[in-house]
Amino acid sequence: MAKVKDPRKAKPLEELKDYERAQRIISWMIFERKFSTRRDLADLIGYKESYLSQMLNGKVPLSERFLSMLAAIDNRVNLEWIKTGIGDILIDPVNVSGVLINGDNTNSPIDNRHYYSDSPDVLRAQIEILEERIKEKDAQIKEKDAQIKEKDAQIKEKDAQIKQLLDIIANR
Repeated sequence: MAKVKDPRKAKPLEELKDYERAQRIISWMIFERKFSTRRDLADLIGYKESYLSQMLNGKVPLSERFLSMLAAIDNRVNLEWIKTGIGDILIDPVNVSGVLINGDNTNSPIDNRHYYSDSPDVLRAQIEILEERIKEKDAQIKEKDAQIKEKDAQIKEKDAQIKQLLDIIANR
């Protein structure tokens, strides 16, 4: 059973480091059922679980790529808060400066495209992330193809050695 932390001993939000803020966002996303575990998150964004763990434990810095992928999962994530601790954890899409921006106010001067997951900007960002993952997978495929060719050459060499041994045995 997982150990439950005493909330009275939790650090105040303003004292958290960037990786600790990322942990909070990820915990919230798990609560919101965006994914079930950190392993699911790693698979979703194309990271190895071990590397994700290193980032979330502060052993390696959070990358811009990781942060943009995290934000693409839920566009309410406030990247400024993760990076600096400034602002709220989530962007409030309901009210900014007293102007309703729920999509019905077409005369609003506020550009609210980033609040909606089906906006062209968000979709472009998701496409870029997927294209990057495709490039990575293509590179992995090329690497595996090279390994297969190497193994095929080794098999042919072993087959030739076996044939020589069988010839030697047959000639005795």
